[in-house]
Amino acid sequence: MTNETNIKILVHQLNNVELEGINLKDAPDFVDAFVSYAELKGRPLTDEELDEVNACGDYVHALVEESIY
Repeated sequence: MTNETNIKILVHQLNNVELEGINLKDAPDFVDAFVSYAELKGRPLTDEELDEVNACGDYVHALVEESIY
């Protein structure tokens, strides 16, 4: 399993996810949105882990749409 695959699996296990950079004028793309905080099994993600999560653009986009629609 690749690291990318691991991240895609783990993003579905994240809790307390906080988003920033949501600009409604940028709909429907929301390219500036990003995960600023999240927890995995009660542990806050490191900056490096957040970078990996944010690299999963489809996941971030889905979170944005879920949060505003």
